[in-house]
Amino acid sequence: MTRYIITHGKKTESKKIVSMYTYSVELAESPEQAAAQYAEKHPDEVVHYAREATAYDRDMLGLGYLTDDECAAQMIALQDMYAHDKTELSAVEKRLMEYTPEEFSAHAAYQKSRQFESQNADGVFIGDIYYTEWGYDQTNVDFYQVVQLKGKHTAVLRQLEAKRGLSGTSYNGLTRPIRNAFKANTKPITVRTKYENHELTMRIERNYLRLAEFGKLYSYSVGA
Repeated sequence: MTRYIITHGKKTESKKIVSMYTYSVELAESPEQAAAQYAEKHPDEVVHYAREATAYDRDMLGLGYLTDDECAAQMIALQDMYAHDKTELSAVEKRLMEYTPEEFSAHAAYQKSRQFESQNADGVFIGDIYYTEWGYDQTNVDFYQVVQLKGKHTAVLRQLEAKRGLSGTSYNGLTRPIRNAFKANTKPITVRTKYENHELTMRIERNYLRLAEFGKLYSYSVGA
């Protein structure tokens, strides 16, 4: 079996192609078979062509090689890994680390999409989740997900709901974001992205944004 890069685009009601250069990966015996497989899975799209994936795709364009089946296998591996890790956690941590099948599926889909090159010159991808820590006599943690990119140095974020739980005292707790669970009655936030001192810098007002890690809990405090 060989990996083929499928170039495809969505169709409107008038059958015109909206997206000219969208890429996917298929495992197949021939480019014709790869194109047919993709077309069968996505009848609302048109396949431009299929070609064998090369080292250039991987090394220069950053295109990943996860097929839908491999993405599903990765999701199962994630579930197994976190099921094992939870045996070492406290009761609060175990509750917070309970991921639904929908959350695992959403994270696997995000990982797959992140293998393709981003239009953002600073390495920000749609689906990235960032967090801020702020507060004077307490530590607040807020999470934001990238929902849109504009040009090479601008990202649009939406605030996320989070799972929270107190850990040991009534003042300190742990939290993590819930992917795609956008907070109601909040507006999208547009931020500039740039590199300062060899690292990505984004801010909401005076609060710096840092990339959140899947499976990590973040500490907060509510003050005395």
